[in-house]
Amino acid sequence: MAREGWPILSRNLDRIYDLTFNMLAYSRTRSLELDSCDLDQIIQDVIALVDPLALRKKVRLVGECEPDLDPVTCDANALHQALLNLMLNAVEAVESKSGRVELRARSDRDGIRIEVTDNGPGIDPGRREEVFRPFASTKGQRGTGLGLPVTRRIIEDHGGEILLLDVQGGGCRFRIILPRGASDDPGATRLPSTDDPPPPLPMEHPPNLSDEFD
Repeated sequence: MAREGWPILSRNLDRIYDLTFNMLAYSRTRSLELDSCDLDQIIQDVIALVDPLALRKKVRLVGECEPDLDPVTCDANALHQALLNLMLNAVEAVESKSGRVELRARSDRDGIRIEVTDNGPGIDPGRREEVFRPFASTKGQRGTGLGLPVTRRIIEDHGGEILLLDVQGGGCRFRIILPRGASDDPGATRLPSTDDPPPPLPMEHPPNLSDEFD
């Protein structure tokens, strides 16, 4: 009986974690800690964190950075959080076994382009602006509705932009454009933050606790 209760407990703990972490992330601000960062390393770190969820769903992950891409000036922890939110959303949106999620980065005439693409059901055109509003979750009761607003704030505070695009054949694509340099105006660089010290994994969804008791 106790064993059967673990999945229920785990799901509810996941939701509590989601709500608490993302409310803190959305409501608090601190200055960006800008530095020259290896974008390929950030991408590989994000893929490594999302991989356990993808394996459970039998979803294929692709992480790719253009060879010899110049370092990007950013707050590595903040950008990591933004990409992680997008990847977790995408993996949850696609079907088991047939799902595919890609995270790619390359040079763009306007700066650095990062795209997260999935072959899920996509998002209705009428809801594309709504998904970036706080608490407007696409996951129903399973989501906090703060992952995408937090991601958008992080990108915009870097002087970049994030777009939601169609994918031919179904699915959706989030495109991020980051400037090559950073603003010298400290007031222009703000981002959501959590309490110090930060949680061990800056994830929107922690590992499923029920896995520890299988």
